[in-house]
Amino acid sequence: REDHSNEENIYKDPLIGELVDALSKVKKNDNDLKSFKKYLGEELKDKNSKLFSAVSGVQYGYDMELTVYTENVDGEIIKSDTNELMQDMLKDFFTTAIQNGNLDMEGSATTDGSSTMFSSMMNMQMWQEILPANDGSTINPILYEQYELINGTWPNDYDEIVLIVNENNELDDLTLYALGLLSEKEIDVIIDAAANGKPLPETDAASKKWSFKELSELEFTTILPADCYQKMGNIYRDMSTNESILRTLYENPEKTTKLKITGIIRPQKDASATMLSSGIGYTYRLTEHVIKRAVESEVVQAQLASPTVDVLTGLPFKSNVGSMSDAEKETAFRSYVNSLTMTAKAETYVKIQCVNADQMYLETQTDAWLDTFTTKEQIIDMISLIVSQSLGVTPEELKDYFLELTENNWTVDQLKTLLRPYAVEIVRAQIHQQVEQGMAAIPAQQKAMLLDAEMAKYDAKTCALYYDEVTVFSEGTYEDNLALLGHLDYDSPTRINIYASTFEDKDVIAAEIKAYNKTVPEEQQIKYTDYMGLIMSSVTDIIDAVTYVLIAFVAISLVVSSIMIGIITYISVMERTKEIGVLRAIGASKRNITQ
Repeated sequence: REDHSNEENIYKDPLIGELVDALSKVKKNDNDLKSFKKYLGEELKDKNSKLFSAVSGVQYGYDMELTVYTENVDGEIIKSDTNELMQDMLKDFFTTAIQNGNLDMEGSATTDGSSTMFSSMMNMQMWQEILPANDGSTINPILYEQYELINGTWPNDYDEIVLIVNENNELDDLTLYALGLLSEKEIDVIIDAAANGKPLPETDAASKKWSFKELSELEFTTILPADCYQKMGNIYRDMSTNESILRTLYENPEKTTKLKITGIIRPQKDASATMLSSGIGYTYRLTEHVIKRAVESEVVQAQLASPTVDVLTGLPFKSNVGSMSDAEKETAFRSYVNSLTMTAKAETYVKIQCVNADQMYLETQTDAWLDTFTTKEQIIDMISLIVSQSLGVTPEELKDYFLELTENNWTVDQLKTLLRPYAVEIVRAQIHQQVEQGMAAIPAQQKAMLLDAEMAKYDAKTCALYYDEVTVFSEGTYEDNLALLGHLDYDSPTRINIYASTFEDKDVIAAEIKAYNKTVPEEQQIKYTDYMGLIMSSVTDIIDAVTYVLIAFVAISLVVSSIMIGIITYISVMERTKEIGVLRAIGASKRNITQ
């Protein structure tokens, strides 16, 4: 870029242009984890493979929300999720604190680190998948080294879980609340004390304890998102917000999966690091089970069978419109009209008449409306009025700006071209209003009958036009619905965590991934993040910086020391010159002087 720093002018820095150019060059890179998962599975079975000995464990992650419920001590069905419960607690806390004037809303960032604390608390994961072993068993040997089993057995099946406590056999109060062991009233006492700035009062909860037997008798139930949808007519509705229906689901063994605690573990006393935090650990077999159950659910099967229609609303997906032919749109439009109620048919008939009116009158009436403006000032007045409504300013504030902008090189026709898009929408609204007013007196039943009669006359092209213009589309997409319902492909994970056997094996794994990338097309190549490498890189940078500082200090010290030694030696000789002369005069040799 040319340097203008020595000139007495200001030049434009093309920030927006460079930003747009950069964004236009950004490509979305999706890892083909399905192929890589298959590759890893084959490599970890081959004892001669480099990855066989270099990898201590592999964990596959999915965009899956494990929804687990339990019955608390109050007899209520609660979601066993510390994150969700924390959100509810913080909402209550802030509401109470603001009402009592104990919270300053002006400063969200605090010097005492409370923002960081809240952030870390919001990321607590109570339900965690245990790292499996490479041979397919549910528990990786690393877990046996990091944790000791203090009661029961390790989980092995999909319906078995393990309770994780800290080294003091403790669970935090939020986890106890999510496990259903503390009541909402006991948590409210803590929230009220914090919100009112008072010390925590002594409660029975502070001294509570539970035996291993009591904990092993806790019951948890997974309710799949898909199972919360019940068919009502031609669509499926979410019933999870209905407490009575939720309890019915919770108690239905055919619709849910019951989970049981088989053991309790805690970190080994000599463990330098552990993989799991306090809460619940489940095996990868539960993940497999949940994904399989979701695919088999009624609502998922209905959505898979109907990729163009949203089974949750009964409306078609707009994302499919661009790829549909006229014949497909005709079929979809006729099916859509046939599914409408009488009132909806009447509204659709009015919309069709509006579309017909647009085709007949929109162009000519827009031209006629624009012809009413004969001067630049009239057009600028209208543009200022329209634009001011969207910007929230007065037309007078914009008028001077537009006048100055178009003062020299803008003709009336050019200004009309600028105004035309706004004119089209204004005239369209007027036409639709006239059509709706003209048809308001016709009964809805008659409009519906007129639509049925005219449908027989529509050809494929006409149906395609009306499908695009009058159909009410779903706000979601086919893919969004399947994700919402928990439909996942177990062979296509969204993330893969690879654990190295030793620190040196980290480089072996990286080299094998690079070798794999050379054997597949560019779109299937794996982009990965080396977390340990990032940490070590940061540590290395810090050590290098400290080393450079120490070297500088040592170098300075050596130079200063050398100068001081020379000065001291020189002064010592100077001070003893007369003594040396006397010694030489009485017969001392040079060797004697040196000695």
